[in-house]
Parts: sequence; structure tokens; C-alpha cells
Amino acid sequence: MINVDTFAQKWERQRARGRWVYAAVHAAVIGGLVAFMKLVIDFTGIEGPDTLTPLTILYFAIGGFAYGLIRFNIRERFYRAMKGQDNDGS
Repeated sequence: MINVDTFAQKWERQRARGRWVYAAVHAAVIGGLVAFMKLVIDFTGIEGPDTLTPLTILYFAIGGFAYGLIRFNIRERFYRAMKGQDNDGS
């Protein structure tokens, strides 16, 4: 069960930074995780996938940005419904 008060407090802090920052953080985390995997594979010398290139890391970062935008919208709609603001502009 979700604790509504905790969610509201945390979301109010996150949404104050804005939609683009929220999405950029997701892009950095997801792209960073893939880049870290690439570094570990390169430094340990284990056999890694040939398709893990810098372009692949960029694609994951772009996907993370899109995921962040979608997640922001979902959380914002939940927050507005929770607060009783049904008109979300869509």
C-alpha cells in the first residue's frame, strides 16, 4: 500500500525542479548504468556484446529521457487526482 503523505511530500520536492530535470536525471541514470557496464566489460577483459557501442549508450540515454517524461506525467496525474484536481490540462 502506498503511503499517500510520503508520496505527496516527495513528489512536491521532485516536481518543483521541473519536468525536464526529472527526465534528464532518468536519462543520466539509465545511460550511466549502461556506460558503467561497458567500462566493466572493457576493463575486466571478459567477452562482451559487440553491439554495446557509444551509440547504444546514447540510445539508452534517450530512452531514459523519454521514460522520465512519461513517468513524470503519470506521477503528476496521480498527484492531481490525489489532491482532487481532476483538470490536468489534457
